[in-house]
Amino acid sequence: MEQTARVGEREEGGEAALRRAMDHHRAGRLAQAEHGYRHVLCIQGDHADAHHNLGVLAIQTGRHELALRHFQAALAADPGRGQFWLSCLGAMIQAGRLTSAREWMDRGRAAGLRGEAADALELAWQRAREYADAHDDLGSLLLGEQRCVEAEAALREALRVDGEHVLALYHLGNLLQGLGRPAEAEAAYRQALRLCPECAEAHNNLGVLLQGQNRPGEAQACLMEALRLRPDYAEAFNNLGALMQAWRRPVEAEAAYREATRLRPEFADAHWNCGLLLLRAGRWAEAWPLYEYRHHPAIGEAIMEGPLPASPRWRGEDLSGRSILVLEEQGHGDVMQFCRFLPILKGLGAREVVLVCHPGLGTLLGTLPGVDRVVAAWDERRESVDFWTFLLSIPMHLGVTPETLSAELPYLRADAERVAHWRARLPTGGGLRVGVVWRGRASHKNDRHRSLPEVTLLAPLWSVAGARFIGLRKHETGEEAPVMPADQPLLDLGGEIGNFADTAAIVAQLDLVIAVDTAIVHLCGALGVRCWVLLPAIGTDWRWGEGRDDSPWYPGVLRLFRQSEPGDWSGVVLEARQALAALRE
Repeated sequence: MEQTARVGEREEGGEAALRRAMDHHRAGRLAQAEHGYRHVLCIQGDHADAHHNLGVLAIQTGRHELALRHFQAALAADPGRGQFWLSCLGAMIQAGRLTSAREWMDRGRAAGLRGEAADALELAWQRAREYADAHDDLGSLLLGEQRCVEAEAALREALRVDGEHVLALYHLGNLLQGLGRPAEAEAAYRQALRLCPECAEAHNNLGVLLQGQNRPGEAQACLMEALRLRPDYAEAFNNLGALMQAWRRPVEAEAAYREATRLRPEFADAHWNCGLLLLRAGRWAEAWPLYEYRHHPAIGEAIMEGPLPASPRWRGEDLSGRSILVLEEQGHGDVMQFCRFLPILKGLGAREVVLVCHPGLGTLLGTLPGVDRVVAAWDERRESVDFWTFLLSIPMHLGVTPETLSAELPYLRADAERVAHWRARLPTGGGLRVGVVWRGRASHKNDRHRSLPEVTLLAPLWSVAGARFIGLRKHETGEEAPVMPADQPLLDLGGEIGNFADTAAIVAQLDLVIAVDTAIVHLCGALGVRCWVLLPAIGTDWRWGEGRDDSPWYPGVLRLFRQSEPGDWSGVVLEARQALAALRE
């Protein structure tokens, strides 16, 4: 009797303490409420409502893990209370533990939870999933609009709610890859694939990322797995072709590109890539039509700020007595390389040949025979032409092949007055005057492979007796002048060069130029000045072909020095140093 009486007293005291704590809670006095609930648990350690209310209070103060422990204790004390199951689920969702929440919901069903409680569990779960899905959808939309900061925030929120949201992980990988954060992107892709090994898109994109990290074996494995999962995956075939092309396996690369275009006949990227492959192989007749895909909306950028001319586009029609407007495209080097075809248009009887080009090239290209005018812009409101064409489309319409390529050098000239001006800035006396260019434009898509990281990598050249070196790279806007090596006074003229007419005037007075693959190489070729080109192993441009040390574009003028291993410039520079020493003998 005595023991029973004491239990009754304890229960009465616990309920009274619970009511007082709840009053504090409703009034917003959270500290007093928490103290009261804990007092109840001191009286009765398994008091279900006290545990549950402490869990609610913990949720209100952002302590989700603590809330979950109290909710689970409440449920252990009273397993039949549907609200306790629902509270546990909510705490797990808010803590970002959706895997645990899913398991918890399954346990609730197994425990025989029915009716409103079961419906509430299902609704809470669905809302959490919809919340994560909505943020993933938002992140994907923002990513498509290139609003990267907002996109990342949305995707991170989706993953906070559901750390195993496969699509959010996949989209985050895409975003991080585009932002140049490969390690984070790889982690996101691999987590997505751990959760969903059959996601062909993640295998494909991870393969592209690994190729960019110069991990070709791993990249190939990913792309092959994507194709195993989706045999009709045209994008994966295109990416496999690009990998095989970079890996110097042209037969397999062509087969992959052809399969991609068989699966998707209008797949512009695959046609374009196949065209580049065929150009590199010297199969120009097959390549030129595919090269036209460079202007496809999926690939090309605007060629000029305004609309294209309203006059007909030239497709090889008779030019006798007609005028033709030629639009430059791509880089300055491309313009200097392909402008050689303009005199041919004049020779076909064109009454007037007008070239639209960048102002920095205008003075230089004005020396090109057969060009009537060189302008920086074209205004059809003031004058019209009979035809127009893109500069790099001309060889297709002329049927140019390696065997018929015009190679009459030089076809550009340096301005005499500028030559006289720059003569005073160049070293005098005996010996070779050698121009050097160790870096190209930083924004070029392959610049990290084609440019030397530091001018000091050219140091072996400095030891060649009697050679004086002149830096020719025009400094980019806002760029600091490079630090020249103390043991080799390199005359850097880059900060003084105004345009390509200045560069031409300097180059015309040199014995040799040694340069990475940038526009000055084509300037040298067009001027007929000897030039040695240092080529990377990755991303080598199609125009340098395969396995040769000369160029049909500039015969007798250009010599090619190729990397044997990606990123290893030491062997290339040493080879150039030996050739330079032999030239001095």
